[in-house]
Amino acid sequence: MVEQRVTITGVGDGVDELDIALLDALHLNPLASFAELGTLLDVAPVTAGRRWRRLVSTGRAWVSSAPGPQLPLRAALFEAECQPGGAAAVADELASIPQVFSVNITTGQDNIYAFVIAADQPLLAELVVDRLPSVAGLNRVQSALMTQLFSGTRWRLGGLSADQVRARS
Repeated sequence: MVEQRVTITGVGDGVDELDIALLDALHLNPLASFAELGTLLDVAPVTAGRRWRRLVSTGRAWVSSAPGPQLPLRAALFEAECQPGGAAAVADELASIPQVFSVNITTGQDNIYAFVIAADQPLLAELVVDRLPSVAGLNRVQSALMTQLFSGTRWRLGGLSADQVRARS
């Protein structure tokens, strides 16, 4: 199962208590309809929908996915040192590979980190041993297998009352 996550940025910059409550409700159930959200938040469904679209269109909120803890996947962290000035091109190439779940450019010797997932161990091995190291612009690579995935989707924004949280659960 792939979990959906709702993320927010820019709190306090045009984001009010209703927006926070809306996002908190979406953390509890990212697939909730605007009618359900409106009932929970005591606003019209059109208001919930308008608020969500405003948060998304201004880049303050978005939906992303994360592998759920029950999904039978194999995963690895792929680390790479890129040639000078090549990190962006390497990141773009890695991000185009479907099994690369996320790519991060950072500072330091290993300036690319990629989270790689695969359905089974042979596919994961092919990715981290053959396919990913062959991307142009890499000087050195290493990988670490992940033995267990933990979900971080249990955090709350504090925008809902205890009664509202119970109503969504």
